[in-house]
Amino acid sequence: MKRLFFFLFLICIGVGSFLYLRRESAPTSIREEKSEKITPFSPSRLTIPKIGINVSIESVGLDKEKRMDVPTDDLAVGWYKYGTIPGEKGSAVIDGHFDTKAGGPAVFYKLSELKSGDSIIVIGKNGEERTFIVTETKTFKDANFPIPLVFSQDDTERLNLITCDGVFDKNEKNYSDRLVVFSTLKKS
Repeated sequence: MKRLFFFLFLICIGVGSFLYLRRESAPTSIREEKSEKITPFSPSRLTIPKIGINVSIESVGLDKEKRMDVPTDDLAVGWYKYGTIPGEKGSAVIDGHFDTKAGGPAVFYKLSELKSGDSIIVIGKNGEERTFIVTETKTFKDANFPIPLVFSQDDTERLNLITCDGVFDKNEKNYSDRLVVFSTLKKS
């Protein structure tokens, strides 16, 4: 009789352990799914209806001179990946070329045509759209570019677009000025 109870005891422990381990594995996978981080808005396209822009967005960092890098494609734009995500509180910055190496118009050739009230739309990889309204357009000398004004305002959700402007210096291979279009997120 003792052997029978001992045998049943072992079976109960075995079955109990199996059920316990099986029960523990199910919640673990559910916890893993729930704890999976939701990726933040990831900008992938820029649309500016007034000037016919609908282009892809590249993530850019810094160039060898520690300045915001430019997109590799003349017909794409670059979002400064170390800055603010478009639509988040702070100054998100997107740049684009004014002209191509051959001298033809590039993606931001008509950027100066934007006026207060015009719309700029950033589309995320998930299809979400964030619309910004132009507040002003300003031109700055490249030598005195106001980095804090363009990159560091954090009072609201901003999007600033940058391109070259002014006179091209063939020796320096650089334009004298920068055109900046300032905009803020349209609140629903």
